[in-house]
Amino acid sequence: MANAHNLEQLIKGPTRITENSRSLIDLIFTSSSHHLSDHEIINLPLSDHSMVYCVVKVGMKKAPGRIIEYRSFKSYDKGNFINDLKCIDWNFLDNELEIDVAISKFNDLFTSVANSHAPIKKSRGKRVS
Repeated sequence: MANAHNLEQLIKGPTRITENSRSLIDLIFTSSSHHLSDHEIINLPLSDHSMVYCVVKVGMKKAPGRIIEYRSFKSYDKGNFINDLKCIDWNFLDNELEIDVAISKFNDLFTSVANSHAPIKKSRGKRVS
């Protein structure tokens, strides 16, 4: 039954101890052990039956959902994108003495055209509880 419902049994040791037997008869099942901070068996001298408990985390704030960035190709047109790239005079890159500066300028121009055709959008991802 526990496997069918994806439940984890937390108590692993015996909870009833007599001279002749040791039995696990007290169980705690959970489907979300990350919501528990502690669980244990407490042996009591007054009885052959132990006490079990678990501590549930309450009042903890959920982590916020992730912000996902992506390019929106909703209005993207490959032909227009290529035409805009062809309209840029890329020859100035040949005159740049520093390769890092040339790459930075190329990236800035290319990204500017890409942003106009497929802008970056943000979306909130789902929270994991």
